[in-house]
Amino acid sequence: MKKRLFCLLLTTLLLLQLLPFAAAAGTVSFRLIGADKKGNYIVWIPEDTYAVGKFTTVGDVLKEAADKAGLKLTGLETDYISAITAPEELGGYKMAEFTNGANSGWMYTLNGKHPGYSVNTKYLKDGDVVIFHYVNDYLYEVEDWSGGYSLGTEEDWNGWLDADDGWLREEPEEEEPSEEQKPSEEQKPSEEQTPSEEEQTPSEEEQKPSVSADAQDVMSAISDLAVKKANKNTRKRLENLESACEALTQDELAQVTNYESLVSLRDRFDELLEEALKDALEELEDYDEDDYTKAQWDEIEPILEDAEEDLEDAEDTDELDDILDDVKKDISQISGEEEAEEEDILSFTDVAQSDWHYEHIAYAVSEGLFNGTSEDTFSPDAPMTRGMLVTVLHRLAGEPDSAAAQSFDDVEQAAWYTNAVSWAASYGIVGGYGNGLFGTNDSITREQLAVILHRYAAKQLFDVSASADLGSYTDLPQAASYAVSALQWAVAEGLLSGRTADTLAPKGKATRAEVAAILHRFAENF
Repeated sequence: MKKRLFCLLLTTLLLLQLLPFAAAAGTVSFRLIGADKKGNYIVWIPEDTYAVGKFTTVGDVLKEAADKAGLKLTGLETDYISAITAPEELGGYKMAEFTNGANSGWMYTLNGKHPGYSVNTKYLKDGDVVIFHYVNDYLYEVEDWSGGYSLGTEEDWNGWLDADDGWLREEPEEEEPSEEQKPSEEQKPSEEQTPSEEEQTPSEEEQKPSVSADAQDVMSAISDLAVKKANKNTRKRLENLESACEALTQDELAQVTNYESLVSLRDRFDELLEEALKDALEELEDYDEDDYTKAQWDEIEPILEDAEEDLEDAEDTDELDDILDDVKKDISQISGEEEAEEEDILSFTDVAQSDWHYEHIAYAVSEGLFNGTSEDTFSPDAPMTRGMLVTVLHRLAGEPDSAAAQSFDDVEQAAWYTNAVSWAASYGIVGGYGNGLFGTNDSITREQLAVILHRYAAKQLFDVSASADLGSYTDLPQAASYAVSALQWAVAEGLLSGRTADTLAPKGKATRAEVAAILHRFAENF
């Protein structure tokens, strides 16, 4: 009996201790600001108060508000809101990461600042003010993001705060107002309050449409394209940009102030391809009838004629090279020459033709993306650094000029990676650690690699909507919330695969061989 009373007393004391934590801590203010595809910010959920307890998170309030408004949240369970969708009766409109550009997505402020916590890990207290909002370009529109690093001005910062009331605000039913509700003569606007015709007519400056998000994306991608080779990668990027321009309305296309640059880039590509075609045709002319028997030449001559036609129809230098390689193989068989073993184009002592990564490293080296770590070593199993990765992507992009000087404290001036880091930061491909540091010599993780490549693809206006189910990977919970969507995309596109059947190793260090393979697949896919 005494034991039961003691247990009851102990339980009561424990409950009394926990009671303050279970009780409501007060209320918080919450509103949600979205946008449309033209870049206009709109209030989706008007400001309202919500009761919170000691362990209520931003995610809890967001879900409560979204459920009440009929909104569908994507990614709350993985701690990263990648999209928010309105119900069908309200149009089913969806705003997702990258909808309004490569740097667009959902964020939130707590008491006017963007905290460094995900929605499910940030607890709320009485009096907090939460604004969950969409941002069209965080590099230009978020004053306190990434340790104060912003390319915008005070006119850009926190522009979502001026959002117009949107279509999610509940409108009262229309009904005839009672006599008490009708405005008196005193309440009616005076002549001074009624805007004149001149005031109602917007000025010429106001009539000019703001540059749409789609036009901004196209302008950015055009600026980022440097045509130094007429290979498949450059051709695909040009075709992608031309398709993006065709998808714009006439008004939007008129906003693309550097459209003439795209025409010049296409002309430059055609010039480079014409030069390469001339060299390829000269290579065919080197085959001499006197070097073969009559029977052999009777077989070789039509091969050369067909190859000449194929070369004329080639769309890039990669196709030219493939045609010439096929000609060499066919003529070698006809002439009776012993087919030599495939030439080892790599001189690295630590990369063998039998290695799984041989063709990927050969591609990276032949395209000038990678160098060896010494004259005779490539170090395929060495971890890739963040500085190396950004430099490789810069080369893949054609080494375009940077739009702004780099602003990371740990990035040296005039170093081998400086221009690449500056370019990647100015185009929103990397953001650093948020404390003014980039981490140039830090090893890149597999999830960081996926995120950076995802942003790069989006910036080039490639389709990044593919998404794989990663539920079979037992270590997925180890992945950072911000990286999940990028990992889903990378796996769906076949760029990244598990290190084992059931592990993705998101925190694992990406090796130089892995990066070579991923970039090779990327170039083939996009």
